Amino acid sequence: MTNEEYDDNFQSAKQKEITLTYAIPVLESICVDASSLSNPGPTEYRAVDTQTKKIIFSYKLGEATNNIGEFLAIVHALSLYKKHKKELKIIYSDSQTAIAWVKQKTCKTKLKRTESNQKLFEIITRAVNWLQTNEYSTKILKWNTNAWGEIPADYGRKQRGQNQVLTSSFSAVGVRRFERPTTRPPEINFQFLLCSKQLYL
Repeated sequence: MTNEEYDDNFQSAKQKEITLTYAIPVLESICVDASSLSNPGPTEYRAVDTQTKKIIFSYKLGEATNNIGEFLAIVHALSLYKKHKKELKIIYSDSQTAIAWVKQKTCKTKLKRTESNQKLFEIITRAVNWLQTNEYSTKILKWNTNAWGEIPADYGRKQRGQNQVLTSSFSAVGVRRFERPTTRPPEINFQFLLCSKQLYL
């Protein structure tokens, strides 16, 4: 086996590990998603309760990339629940890249650091530091968009397609589709919001 073949097999195995999910979503969980108006461009992310679709937190990053937003959303959720000593069994994300970054405890963005995005890279650094200095038991799983429809935290800005029109009923194959949040309830007023340097402890 050549080194190239070994690398391909290794990457394939890692992808299978990342994409391992249950047959149906575990409702006792949260989902995260990010949205960029362009890539890079104005970016925001949020987390919602998978079952109730209540928004748990949201944050506007300014100019960033979608992968950075997805990555920070996962770390935000991990740190938030650990700070408040709340159990968090599962986080769903539809970004394999972000899940891989979190597992590797790094952010491998190709976005170049400039004077205008210094704050963003400070946040990324705090997120990476948090991952490298904290332990957690939360499972971070890939949302199965093909089977379940768009992730409940989705912003609904993609062009609608067959798998992107969400309903609250079960599909013909018995897999429940999920509505995305239609209203924005009051967000939880945590003391260590992302804009605070105390978020990633």
